[in-house]
Amino acid sequence: MGRKKLTDEELRRAVKEGLSDKEIAEKYGMSYTWIVYRRKRLGLLSNPPKTKLFYMIDAKPEILAYLAGIADGEGTFYIKKGRRAGCKNPLYEERFSIKITNREIVELFKKVFKRGSVTVEGKLYQSEAQIRAGIKRNKKLYLYEAGDKVAATIAYYLHPYLIIKRRQAELLVELRKNKILGMGRYRKQLGGLPKEELEFRERLYIEIKQLNNGGGER
Repeated sequence: MGRKKLTDEELRRAVKEGLSDKEIAEKYGMSYTWIVYRRKRLGLLSNPPKTKLFYMIDAKPEILAYLAGIADGEGTFYIKKGRRAGCKNPLYEERFSIKITNREIVELFKKVFKRGSVTVEGKLYQSEAQIRAGIKRNKKLYLYEAGDKVAATIAYYLHPYLIIKRRQAELLVELRKNKILGMGRYRKQLGGLPKEELEFRERLYIEIKQLNNGGGER
C-alpha cells in the first residue's frame, strides 16, 4: 500500500480537529519533520498531544453511545464562571453533571471515565397535588459531577454519539483547547490573558448558557 497523500486542506482540517503533529504523521504515514515543515509553511499553530487536553479511557463504542444517550436526556454540559482571590482574570471551568434516580448509571459514568464524584441528593420533589393524590416519590437522586479536564474528556468521548447536546460538548472541548494553548502562549509572558482570549472564553460561556436555557452558571 502506498503512502497516503496529504493535501493542504486535509492538513488544515486535521489541525482544526486538534490533532498533534505526531498524530497527523501517524495517520497519513508521513514523517514528523515533514508535517512540521508543511504546517509552519501554512502558518498553522501546532496542537499539544491529546493526552495534555484529555486523558485516555478504554470503553467500547456501544458503552459510549449508551452514556451519550443518557447525557442527552439527563446530563448537563456547562461552563462555570467565577473569580479566585488574587486572580486578575475570571475563571472559566468545564463542567458536566447528571442527576438521576438510578445509582448504577452514575456509577457507570465514574467507572468509564475513572474520575468525578458521586453523591446522594435527597429525594425527588413531591408537589402538593401529588401528596393529596397519595403519589409517593421516595426514590433518591444520585448526582455525578466532573470538572476541568475530566468534564472535557467526557465531552470529547461522548461528542460523536450526542444528538441534542452535541454543541454543548463541542464548546467544552473548545474551552479546554483554548485554556491549554493560552496558558503556554500568554500567562507566563504577560501575567494574564489578553483581551481577545478572554472575549473568546466569554463567548463560549454565553453560548452554552443560552443553549442550556440559562443554566450555564451554577
